[in-house]
Amino acid sequence: MKMKHVNIMLVIFGCWLNIGFATEPLSNKEEPAVSSQSIDDVKARLESSFMKGLLTRTYRSIVQRAQPDGYFQESLTGAYQGMFPRSIGAVGRLFLETEELDKIENILNYCLEAMQDNDMERIPHVIGLRESQLIPVPGKDSPACLNHDIAFAQLGGKNGAVQDFIALDKPLKSLEVYVANFIPGNTLITEIFDSQGAKHAVATRYFDKEVINGWVRLEFVTPVKLVVSEKYRVTFHAENEATNPIIYAGLTPEGTGLLHATQIDNGRDVSNSLYSLAMVFDYGDVDHKQEPFHYKIISQMDQIDGQAHVIMAWAMLALRRGETEFENKTYPVMTKLMNRSVTEPYLFLVPGPRIKPGLVCNISLEHSRDGQYWHTYDFLTQSFICSALENMILVAERRHDKNNAERWSYCLKNLTNNIVQNMTHDFEGKKIFYEMILPTGRKPEPFPGISWLDLAPIPAGWKGVDKEVFKNTIDTWHRVARIDWDGPQMTSSDWLPEGQVDSFGRQISNQVIGKVLGWDLVYCLRAGEYGRVCDMLDFIEKINSSELYAEAFSYDSQSKKWILQDPGNGEQACWWCWAMMVVRREAGLTPLPNN
Repeated sequence: MKMKHVNIMLVIFGCWLNIGFATEPLSNKEEPAVSSQSIDDVKARLESSFMKGLLTRTYRSIVQRAQPDGYFQESLTGAYQGMFPRSIGAVGRLFLETEELDKIENILNYCLEAMQDNDMERIPHVIGLRESQLIPVPGKDSPACLNHDIAFAQLGGKNGAVQDFIALDKPLKSLEVYVANFIPGNTLITEIFDSQGAKHAVATRYFDKEVINGWVRLEFVTPVKLVVSEKYRVTFHAENEATNPIIYAGLTPEGTGLLHATQIDNGRDVSNSLYSLAMVFDYGDVDHKQEPFHYKIISQMDQIDGQAHVIMAWAMLALRRGETEFENKTYPVMTKLMNRSVTEPYLFLVPGPRIKPGLVCNISLEHSRDGQYWHTYDFLTQSFICSALENMILVAERRHDKNNAERWSYCLKNLTNNIVQNMTHDFEGKKIFYEMILPTGRKPEPFPGISWLDLAPIPAGWKGVDKEVFKNTIDTWHRVARIDWDGPQMTSSDWLPEGQVDSFGRQISNQVIGKVLGWDLVYCLRAGEYGRVCDMLDFIEKINSSELYAEAFSYDSQSKKWILQDPGNGEQACWWCWAMMVVRREAGLTPLPNN
């Protein structure tokens, strides 16, 4: 009785101080913050025909692109190639809301099989289609470089590639080259020039379907007769540079008549004597073989936060469904991934010769800041690793896997403590989280900004986050990163203190990232900040002019216009749909609108 009384008093005291926020729904004992607008104002906006239509269309496009084999195309516009495993965190949480559990399994299975098919011990960055293709088999009279180890040159705009070669005494029928990132509607152009610059032939290849990476053939209308033993140049260029089309190269094979390759970089020739383009000259004796079906890996970049998204989604699915055949088949793989994620070189919990903050290191965080990848200890990665650990511990305990449950509990406890100790600082009298801490080779250096990374406990569902520090952080972000425009109050995804600018010369990016707006909706609803929720919903209705929800919204202060990016983007659309369904459900509506 006494303990119950103390708990009630603590809740009342916490609400009086306005620190009763949670990353999960508020309990009945927690009072939300006071707002001039009510939950009814939020519900009215959620039920507008525009908002219901946008949510329904965007969700339908997500369901439709989830293929039966589990492949999930990231972009509908061609802005991004392939499937991004990081998006599985968003897809998983979304489909858990709508009970599309088999679809989550299929998507997870596709990702794990792609990893294993390519002998990888970690989750890849970008996965392509599982497909078979024809591989050229050159005859004795067809010079060829079949090695395609090097992404040699971009082919769009002022970029291109050149291959020097010695002509044979037979007519040249076609060329085959190894390329990547060609989308439907693009065209690859090849031209042959002699040493005096005279053009002798042109061939084109129009793409009616996506080629993520593979061999493509360019046929000459009539076979090209060249002067035997003379030196020629064959050039390659793509009409459309939007998706960064690439041609590959390998070490120049001896005795083939192939000379060096040249990269055209923004109109400037950069010769490389070691490499030839990955290509085959078909003088009439090239055969082909069908390769076995294989999962294509577009990017092997090591992104530990993306791996954490996959682990989290897998564990949440396992906890929702209980033991299944899929869980039993994949649990050994998931335990290896979880253990790998919380050991060196990512997480150092044992003191060593170099100062380590006891946080998970992400060597390639895909951040909006400066438009680059960061080598960092960032708050988003910590949040998703902690969530993955929380959920995997529960799965391990259910499966009576005592060793892993204890190991992960130890990691979670230490990581949580280290986050509070090493990722917090005083800002204008309140303790807030750092966005990032940067490795220096010596003592790690705190990054001074505040950004969308600090909202990560919301999508991660990280239960162990220090709620008071989290609330202080987001309240501060809302206050300092407000976008100056004549419309609903919005918060810029990135902010730096006064006197500091990013690589684009900005203190504030004036960008609203699509998924972040969704995460902020959930935060503000649970914090009782209904005015902010209404502002964000009004913003979407005013600015999102595309049929599907956009990847991001960028404000140009000169033209006073908002620019939309990649409508229907997989990761952003999934997180926004998840957030909208959470907000609708917690506001007393059905997760999906009843149209």
